[in-house]
Amino acid sequence: MFIHFWYNADMEKIKKQLQIILYVWVWLLSFSAADAITDEYWITTADRGKIEQRYRNLGIYEVAKKTVSRKEEQYGNYTYRVWYPKRLETENRKWPMVFLLNGTTSTCDLDEPIFEHLASWGFIVVGNTDRNTGLGYSAEWGLELMDKLAADRKSVFFQKIDEENLGIGGHSQGGVGAVKTILFRKGGGRFKTVVTVSAVTESFADKLKMNSWKYDASAVNVPWFMVSGDRLDDRLITPLPDMEKIFQKAKTAMVMGRRSRADHSHVQAEADAYVTAWFRWQLAGDRYAGKAFLGKDAEILTNKGWNHTARKNL
Repeated sequence: MFIHFWYNADMEKIKKQLQIILYVWVWLLSFSAADAITDEYWITTADRGKIEQRYRNLGIYEVAKKTVSRKEEQYGNYTYRVWYPKRLETENRKWPMVFLLNGTTSTCDLDEPIFEHLASWGFIVVGNTDRNTGLGYSAEWGLELMDKLAADRKSVFFQKIDEENLGIGGHSQGGVGAVKTILFRKGGGRFKTVVTVSAVTESFADKLKMNSWKYDASAVNVPWFMVSGDRLDDRLITPLPDMEKIFQKAKTAMVMGRRSRADHSHVQAEADAYVTAWFRWQLAGDRYAGKAFLGKDAEILTNKGWNHTARKNL
């Protein structure tokens, strides 16, 4: 009897461990099997909405790139790079700034076309090589670094950052990191808006036994754009019921939606047009971009390329 009980208990433990291994394997496979984001993704991606199509294209600004820190201990031993409008170097004005946090196994170098695209629309865009961004520390260190450069007369970013218009976003684990940054990291309260793209939700965090990735959606107090795909995301990483729970719990202004027929590894590129529009509206006061989300005719609500769209407190 004792042997039988021990055998059953031990087998249950093994089954749970194998389940966790399977979840992790499927999750990592979604990245390793992914096509790289190409330089032409903004040309090859098809969109249904008129406003969406506008912000799919590159913006008017030529983009420059600068490595601002390379594996310094005080910044987590990561490399930090910044994409920005080249006109920043000569124009006496301030520019809104966005931090983008990587998904698991990714870096800003692998997703560089996304950073370049956003910068072409008039943003300073900060990325790094942190492959485990879920707690938000590399965003905190990146903000410290950019503050230092903004105060350095020898830096190209001296007095060029619009401190009143800072945004943060992230894909997958990076989406969790973006929220964690706002809620728990030093300087997180300075961010004006957040975008989460296929962020890991509570049910998947439970499967991975990653309690550190959980957060209270009701504590977020800045406008929030929450998007995902509807394939692997719906089955495992960002299930629709979890998204709906987050939406219901959130007290802030919020828009949610799922890009139709987009998988976890592709949604970052496919949803990028509306992500760009969101940041343009929130941080640059772009009224045309805001029409994608505002009013009774808000484009995202009727866009046939998206499903399960909703909004609140706008």
